[in-house]
Amino acid sequence: MLLSKLSRIGSNIFNKIAEKEQPSELAKYPEQLECTAEEVRRLASDVSKNLHQHALFNKHNKKTPEHRLVLALKEAVDKAGGQGSLFQNVLQETTDVLNTLVTVRGDFETRLEKDVVDSLNKLSEEVCASITKARRNLNKVSNETRLVREQLLKANISSQSRPTDVQSNSSGSSTTLNADADSSRLTALQNQVDEKERELSTCKELLLRELYTFAAQEDTYALLLVKYLQFQEAYLEESLQLLRGRIPELLTSIQNAKPTTVFGCHLTKHLSQTGRQLSYVLETCINRLNTEAVLQEEGLFRRSGAHRRMDVLVKALNLQQADDSLLDACDSMMITGALKQYLSSLPEPLITFALAERWAEASKTPGMATVDVVAECLEDMPADFRLNLAYLCLFLSKVAAFSNVNKMTADNLAIVIGPNLFRLEPNDTVSEKGSVNGRPGHSLELFGHSGAGIHLTDILIQNAEKLFAKDKANLPSLITAHTIGHNRSASATTLADMKPTKPPESYRKRTESPDGFRPPRPLVIHPEGNEHENIVVQSSSESIHYAK
Repeated sequence: MLLSKLSRIGSNIFNKIAEKEQPSELAKYPEQLECTAEEVRRLASDVSKNLHQHALFNKHNKKTPEHRLVLALKEAVDKAGGQGSLFQNVLQETTDVLNTLVTVRGDFETRLEKDVVDSLNKLSEEVCASITKARRNLNKVSNETRLVREQLLKANISSQSRPTDVQSNSSGSSTTLNADADSSRLTALQNQVDEKERELSTCKELLLRELYTFAAQEDTYALLLVKYLQFQEAYLEESLQLLRGRIPELLTSIQNAKPTTVFGCHLTKHLSQTGRQLSYVLETCINRLNTEAVLQEEGLFRRSGAHRRMDVLVKALNLQQADDSLLDACDSMMITGALKQYLSSLPEPLITFALAERWAEASKTPGMATVDVVAECLEDMPADFRLNLAYLCLFLSKVAAFSNVNKMTADNLAIVIGPNLFRLEPNDTVSEKGSVNGRPGHSLELFGHSGAGIHLTDILIQNAEKLFAKDKANLPSLITAHTIGHNRSASATTLADMKPTKPPESYRKRTESPDGFRPPRPLVIHPEGNEHENIVVQSSSESIHYAK
């Protein structure tokens, strides 16, 4: 009876052990989760490590390239010292901007470390580590369970083989004792197996709980990477806003500190910037030329000066920094050359583009280019242009009044000055058939292909006193005579007060006409004392040469 019962117990234990699946096996989905968790743990560890190395400079007391640049620029500015130039001031402002960018970078790294890097570390070191730990416990309990089962299986096999050996014994009591011992042993081993199986089930449940928790929060961990990009975006946006705010300020500072140049600057803008009535170059040059000695120089405005020194003068005049020492070192040829260069550089000449057509029409028709028509045109000119034109023409009239000495009549002056006062508008191009920009040709072509501009300049010079009578009242003693060096005597007279020497009679007869109009003809000068020697002025755009 006892042996039969023991046999049944052993058979049941064997069947249970055989039916048990592997203790560490999981279902397909948890197994996939476990593989995913391990991969995420490895990736999170790599990302955290690289962010520490390449993004968190302050964490390792490293300096960003911007920080190193700021330190270098600060050192350069400190070495300069003294009163800062424009470049030094802008460099200081640039350094301050870069320093602020470094601070913004530091704030970015702080947020990145706290909300991204630390969370990645927690993911790899805690969340995924807990899964790994649960897996290790499961494997350990699984091994222990397997060992206990093996012991139970061996004990069962041993107990089943014992009755055959016991039958040969003469004593039945011995058989009963052995059977009781085997039964107790099998029961104890079975209890151990049951306990280990319960522990194994608990470990499995713990692992599954960790895996399912990870699966539910995986999107949160993935968002850590997006959060890094968002922090990067905020950092760059803040940096961009800072630069967008400071760059215009720097440009304004540079613009405000930029030297006010004269050459190539529109007359109205120049006068507005400087608060002047007369152009700086016009007033400075004429003021220097307005001496009796200079007015009597032969070929005034025709002859050219030394190019190198005149270039220095032009650059100084352009910055409105032509001091007396420089002007004293320049002769009249250099000063007149600089003046003509300035007139040519004006974006809109003294005779404005708007009035060019009207002026050209007045000079195109014989008998129509009268002083009265010219006067009407002058009335419509902007006040600032008219005043500066009056200033120039009154002085040129004075130069022409000395033509018996300097050989520069109004005709000659018009030849060298006219192209600088009358120019085609840049948009107007004249074709060979006289059309402008494809439209039928009109009188603007006269400026480029005839002497209309020169003739109008001649009228302005000869009739300056009449045409600009009102403007003379607005021209106080703005011209104080100076010497130009080379032992020339100074004169204290002004442009309005200086009286020229009497011109030759032949010149007066030739130039005086009721209406101020003369048709184009060769420009001939009769020097005093020799009526048979004619000097014919042959014109080019910027030079005149005399031929006997």
